[in-house]
Amino acid sequence: MGNVTRLTGGRRKRWIKPTQWMRGFAPRAARVSKRSSPRPTPFPDRSLTVAARWGRDLALMFVALVCMNGCTVTTIDVAMRRDGEKIQRTATQRKGDDPNAAPEQKPIETTFTGPTPADVRGAGMIHQYASSLGTVTLYAERFRGEDDLAAQIDTMRHTVDANVNLLIGWFDHELKDEPRWPVQKKFFDETLRRDAMNLGLYMWTGRAADDEKTGLARAAWYLVEHAYLSPDDAPRLVRMMNESNDENRGVELMGFVQRWLAKRMGIAAGEPVPDSLAFLSDQEKAKASFTAWYQSTQMYKDQLAEWEKARALKPDLEKPTGPPDSIGEYIGPMLGFEIFGQHDFVRPHFDNEREPLYTSGRWDPATKTLALGNLRMNKPLTLPAFAYAVWAEPNEAAQTKAFGRVIFRGESLAEYVVWRASLPAKTGETWDAFLATLAPGDGLAPALEHFHFNPPADADDFTMRGIKMIDEAMTK
Repeated sequence: MGNVTRLTGGRRKRWIKPTQWMRGFAPRAARVSKRSSPRPTPFPDRSLTVAARWGRDLALMFVALVCMNGCTVTTIDVAMRRDGEKIQRTATQRKGDDPNAAPEQKPIETTFTGPTPADVRGAGMIHQYASSLGTVTLYAERFRGEDDLAAQIDTMRHTVDANVNLLIGWFDHELKDEPRWPVQKKFFDETLRRDAMNLGLYMWTGRAADDEKTGLARAAWYLVEHAYLSPDDAPRLVRMMNESNDENRGVELMGFVQRWLAKRMGIAAGEPVPDSLAFLSDQEKAKASFTAWYQSTQMYKDQLAEWEKARALKPDLEKPTGPPDSIGEYIGPMLGFEIFGQHDFVRPHFDNEREPLYTSGRWDPATKTLALGNLRMNKPLTLPAFAYAVWAEPNEAAQTKAFGRVIFRGESLAEYVVWRASLPAKTGETWDAFLATLAPGDGLAPALEHFHFNPPADADDFTMRGIKMIDEAMTK
């Protein structure tokens, strides 16, 4: 439905429909009643370069690597049923993702209006806009998660900066006599710092769009395009990540890093690695080198001072030997390697439900169930899990009494109800009293034509929009 226009004395007036905020809230593609057909598969791009195809294949290998790792899963089933303005709700927690598994604890049952209960944690609401011709009901809920996106970006940048600064400080100490280091130091400080942030953003946008595989593929291709990796590196990295022997994995990993840095310094693949990079020859040497440097820094001295203060309350508190956990705890999640650990999902759904006008889920007409997805709740550094639905339900008896048939349904009803809710109290009472006088027949059109508020409103005024909506609906 396009924007409503009206010609008045040569002027063209444009109204913004009251439901346009709902369209922003629920994109047109999300409407249940009109699903678009799948996009056709595009023809292959024959101009794709060999390097791009290699990068694509490397990205897919990284995706496969992440997907083959496991985790611990907990699922909370949130069953809801609308009863007028109230919602009956039952939250049931289970281990794994089997909906038929025995609950871990007694289900939590609540009946509420307005804000959602704290059974899962988060924030949500059920809200109803009522009118004599029908109602619009809005449900929206965030399940756990962090909704401060600016803080998430700040955390990512702080994480990148802190770790790059540590890396530069450490390499500065070890490579102070290496004539090729100053050029690489500039690369670390500028290019590597920026690229690390870009990688984090690629993964963040993938998680935000619920498409982590694509985010990982984009990040892998970024590494190829910016010469951090080559297609030949993929099998070696897969072997390293799946090596059962920690010592062998450490040797492989450090050898990879050592050879990468040597290449950055201009050392060809067949040439020996310079002695200046011997501290990266294996994991133990690298760890000892880093620890020795770090414990000579002011950061470590400050850390020890804080530890001494904390020992007054916790005498058994372990002495720190490396950087604070807060510096590195977001590196894995930022880059999408939050592979192992606890994965909490929520499955909200409405039972015995009518078809919604807009929703983030899927309505099944056979079972009358609105399933709002299987949503991951505790993903770090991403958008929080979120679900919504909007229902527009006509008062068929009232509409038939006034107009002889139901003229407002779906989006037109939502537009009308939101317009009615926008009227001031006395204006709304005048309008409702006018609707109560209407009846189908010859007198309906004159009644609509001669109606006015007191004081009268201009025909172009938004207050008169109700008459225009009835006129449009009656002609359909």
